[in-house]
Amino acid sequence: MTQAANLGALGTNAGTTGILPAAGGGTGTASGVTGFKNRIINGAMGIWQRGTTSTSIGYQTADRWSFYADSSRTVAQSSDVPSGFIYSASLSGTGSTGFTQKIESVNTNGLVGNNITISFYLKQTTGAGANAIALNLYHPTAVDNYNATTQIGSTQNFTTTTGWAQYSATFSSLPSGAANGLQVTIVTNSGSAVVFLLTGVQLEVGSTATSFDYRPYGTELALCQRYFEKSYDTTVAPATNTTTNAVYNYGSTDQYSSLVASVPFRVEKRAAPTMTAYQTGGTSGSWAYGRSGATGTATANFYDTGTTRFTQYMTIGASAYASANCYGHWTASAEL
Repeated sequence: MTQAANLGALGTNAGTTGILPAAGGGTGTASGVTGFKNRIINGAMGIWQRGTTSTSIGYQTADRWSFYADSSRTVAQSSDVPSGFIYSASLSGTGSTGFTQKIESVNTNGLVGNNITISFYLKQTTGAGANAIALNLYHPTAVDNYNATTQIGSTQNFTTTTGWAQYSATFSSLPSGAANGLQVTIVTNSGSAVVFLLTGVQLEVGSTATSFDYRPYGTELALCQRYFEKSYDTTVAPATNTTTNAVYNYGSTDQYSSLVASVPFRVEKRAAPTMTAYQTGGTSGSWAYGRSGATGTATANFYDTGTTRFTQYMTIGASAYASANCYGHWTASAEL
């Protein structure tokens, strides 16, 4: 098993075989082994590989979280947090504004028939009040395919305040469709402008919210990289002008006059990812090359991309088997 596969297996089994809450977060067994009780990844908003602010919807900032709002939207990293946390996500928008996470089926197929509790910390600085925030739980109608979903239970509404508070709801006896995956959505009910901060999101087996499952940073990062990885440093957003960690390939062209580079992923992906290339200056879609005293840029083409590595080739106008080099950055997305 790869590191990510081992982590995924722990996450699937935790909470279903007699695991009990341990003091200070995490889970423990009679033997003292720490487990994974939280099926949410990056619930503490600690990993932001794509960047720390965005005005676009979708997967743009905090890893594993997809943002949406009807209009006037912004999501950003914030250090305004409840005790024990480092970061929260600040969400603002007009109309329906929220965050959603889709949980892979390998981490939910043991939840069928169980009661689960979802908890989170939230501070609503604009638009707080009665039934201001809604929590919804869904399952996809096919394994890991969220093109169509079915709601589980009823919408859970919460009366919010302008200070930090923890909220929770229990969903009883999850249906068989939970084996296909789960989608957690935390969204505003208002049609007006709203601002709220979110962190400490947890989905666990049982009918009570327990202490937050803190995981080591490296472990949480590896869990995130199963779905998104990049060549840039963890805290450097894609398309940044930098040569640090760029792929450099020195060799010769193949029989088709193309220069080929094959690069392994640090963490095995959930599925073959969608690849994007970037020049070191930030332009997307191409890499730079050098050959026979000439330099330039060319389209970076990806092929035979799998869950453990990708191969990229560039047609650079050199003769077959000519000395050449190429360099650039990449991102790989296997999000649900």
